Amino acid sequence: MIIRKLTSDDDLSELILLSKQFFLEYEDHNETFKIESLGDNPIKRFFVNSLGNKNSNILIAVENNKIIAYISFNIKIRFGFFRVKRIGEISGLMVHKEYRRKGIAKQLLEKAIEWFKSNSLNYYVLETSSKNEGAIEFYTSLGLKPLRTQLIGKIKP
Repeated sequence: MIIRKLTSDDDLSELILLSKQFFLEYEDHNETFKIESLGDNPIKRFFVNSLGNKNSNILIAVENNKIIAYISFNIKIRFGFFRVKRIGEISGLMVHKEYRRKGIAKQLLEKAIEWFKSNSLNYYVLETSSKNEGAIEFYTSLGLKPLRTQLIGKIKP
């Protein structure tokens, strides 16, 4: 397996399928926010737009010429009143089900952290569902700590 930067020459169809799996699993952990549509074009646009953006990056894990995992991350600019103005943000991390628990996610996250360091960032954030116990256990095992709690309320008609 190799980890490398996504390029415009890569077959995005594998990445789109992996992203769809990501969103479907997201739904499994979140009863409120269901995905309305999983069309290929919005997902493809996300990856294509990231290719030319110096403040974002996508790494893929490839085995036997097949994309088996990816991580998308970027530099987030925060409001001027925050002491930390620039922060790294992991926007997506997905490993194909058949390749999980083999250290791939950890390797991808380590590469993202290297990129954050090379861009003079001192912190990074990521989100996961509060019900995704496997992800929370994984992230906390790597030293991440809860930052905030976001609550949701339903507005009654």
